Amino acid sequence: MRFFKMPNKIFSYQLSPKSMFVYAYLISRMNALHAAVVSYDTISCNCHMDRKTAAQAVKELLQQQLISKETRRNYRGNLKNKYMVNMLPGRWFKVDYQVFQTQIGSTDFMVYCFVKKCMSVQGEAFPSLNTIAKDTGISHSRIVQSVKYLRRYTFINRVRRHYRRTKAYRHSRYILFRFKDKKKKARSVKRVFRKLTIRCNANHSSSNAIVKRERKNVKLFFACRGSPYFPQLLSIPTSLTIKEKIALYFK
Repeated sequence: MRFFKMPNKIFSYQLSPKSMFVYAYLISRMNALHAAVVSYDTISCNCHMDRKTAAQAVKELLQQQLISKETRRNYRGNLKNKYMVNMLPGRWFKVDYQVFQTQIGSTDFMVYCFVKKCMSVQGEAFPSLNTIAKDTGISHSRIVQSVKYLRRYTFINRVRRHYRRTKAYRHSRYILFRFKDKKKKARSVKRVFRKLTIRCNANHSSSNAIVKRERKNVKLFFACRGSPYFPQLLSIPTSLTIKEKIALYFK
């Protein structure tokens, strides 16, 4: 998973959602020297806003001294601006790069970042709607809409909780969804041999004996579990050694 670091102190500046989105995009584009060379058109395209709104967001970040802008020119005219991003000290949280490839809005992105900030190591967060509204400066009703949007498009999932005795509602539990599915686990050796035994019984009468004898040395002649070459190696005469079988097959 590719991610960039967002500082926790960014919520203490009480930025607007548009400026927060632009600041996150500049962090994702900066190099090792904390410099990012992008145009207003690129910012507006990736942050899903018009050019004028992107310019206002950059102006707000300049006023808060979160970034510094360097206007560049050549003999043909203006070039892309160079931005030096001020990385805030302290703790940080992860944000996936792929969030800019979605159609998420700036307000929904700000709520998503706050939930990510409250995430534990286990991937769980328990912020209340009032806490989110207080730290982000967004209204309570708008946060409810953002949570519905994030749940609908599988950014996060919410689990309602309540007390057993009084049945009163507690703070909701937010679980993070991944943008990509997890990688499939490699098949176990036993599972591979079970399938190979079934396949080879129809073609070779002594395949069971071959499988039992070669099972101890399975890691020596195929590194990838479930190798497509293994059933064909079984048809080679059994008098040869493992190395001779491999050399004869790939000859």
